[in-house]
Amino acid sequence: MKILFVSNSTEHDYNKVPIIGRPSAWNFLPYYLKKQGANVDVLGAGKHELHKIYFMYLKFKPDLIITTWIPACFVPIFLKKIGLIKCPIVHRWEDYYEEMMTNYPRLLTGFMERFSAKNADYIITVLKTNEEKAKKMNKQVFLLPFGLIAGSGKTKINL
Repeated sequence: MKILFVSNSTEHDYNKVPIIGRPSAWNFLPYYLKKQGANVDVLGAGKHELHKIYFMYLKFKPDLIITTWIPACFVPIFLKKIGLIKCPIVHRWEDYYEEMMTNYPRLLTGFMERFSAKNADYIITVLKTNEEKAKKMNKQVFLLPFGLIAGSGKTKINL
């Protein structure tokens, strides 16, 4: 399986255990799939390579594209919308981009956030509110919360 990761990150070595990041972070996925014997080939593209995304897609021919953050997620989803990309796109919708990304104009980030969520094939989110927004858009969405899920089992901490 070939996976193209598109994010705002500049670190793209998916063949080793990431030093930085959460155990549930997506940068761990290729390492653990390979560790379990899966044949996974991963190519990473960051914010400084957005202008090359389509050429990377043509050369690498991924089976799946995983996107996150703005503006990185917008580029491949837009290319899919106009018919240049054919493989499925999974969008990691992990934040409230419009409110969080104050270095970009709010109207622009809001548009890119809604466009990306609406036009991705699948959405995986860590936020219940984004899950509800995606369901209202009739999108196939999966909630993957960080940490503990209340009521999921006994803990020493009184939740």
